Amino acid sequence: MGLPADAKPGDKVTVQVTPENGTAAVPVTLTKNADGSWTSDNTDTIPSVAAGGTTATIPADKVADGSTVKATAQDAAGNQSAEGSTTAGSNPSVAIDKVAGDDVVNKAEAAAGFNVTGTGKEGQTIVLTDASGNKVGESVVKADGTWSIPVSQANITAMGEGADKLTATVKGSSVSAAKEISVDTVAPSAPTVSGEPTAK
Repeated sequence: MGLPADAKPGDKVTVQVTPENGTAAVPVTLTKNADGSWTSDNTDTIPSVAAGGTTATIPADKVADGSTVKATAQDAAGNQSAEGSTTAGSNPSVAIDKVAGDDVVNKAEAAAGFNVTGTGKEGQTIVLTDASGNKVGESVVKADGTWSIPVSQANITAMGEGADKLTATVKGSSVSAAKEISVDTVAPSAPTVSGEPTAK
């Protein structure tokens, strides 16, 4: 939501926001300060804006999907602007499918590479990381709501043997999904065959 560029200290912007899972809009007021920042009277719904900022952002999980967000500006003399409005988008979401078929990566799968897949909302960018925070890759969710990120042998080597965790995060948000996996790429020892052959 854009803030008035010509606002002066003391000017206010009041935003009507319908909370997530709510039915009625509640007002949140942002007040312009002398240093150019804006102070929110409800930072849980709309964070305050730092000096020089021109946009107030409502986190997607703080506003009802598809609801109408309205805003008006008012100066110190009480003059009020025309009302502006917009429609709130939907919350980010992400899920990870079973990895490598059984959430266990074996030697052949690690050598050949495979894709980690999942679901999300069209147009969102999904970032995949391992348990150490190493970035595996990223993908944009397609129109059918799916995403796919290739995993290479180098990615698996970086994870090491044993338990690991892959996390898919919606870029620019705190929304994520995690999948516990196991890396087992050590082949078993060959069996030992001993004894004299039996004559026929």
